[in-house]
Amino acid sequence: MQTTSRSPQASLDTCRHLRSPSSHRLLHTRATHRIPQQRRSLNVRAEDLPPPPVPKLPKKATIPPMEPELTTSKFGFVENAEVINSRAAMIGFFGILLVEWIAGKGIFEMVGLNVGNGLGFEF
Repeated sequence: MQTTSRSPQASLDTCRHLRSPSSHRLLHTRATHRIPQQRRSLNVRAEDLPPPPVPKLPKKATIPPMEPELTTSKFGFVENAEVINSRAAMIGFFGILLVEWIAGKGIFEMVGLNVGNGLGFEF
């Protein structure tokens, strides 16, 4: 990319020329009208502006307390909730095993469901 130093006025004139109604002819010409290399390059410059000043707080305003920094969650799950949920599931599973061991029969049999009898017909 070729960089040339132009005055701001020359760059402004080029931009005005490209916005003019006849500029579409300039942009759509192919081999019939060759544009010099200097005219084909487009230089864009951005100004580094200082940040805007921060307004001062009114005298009666109070600054809110600092919020705790939280880590970002993985796939939408919060780590603390997942730990609590998994521990509750483990306690429930081992609790059901303990109840089945004490009663001597399965949890479904205690509820009143017959299990292990198949669908009631044989092939």
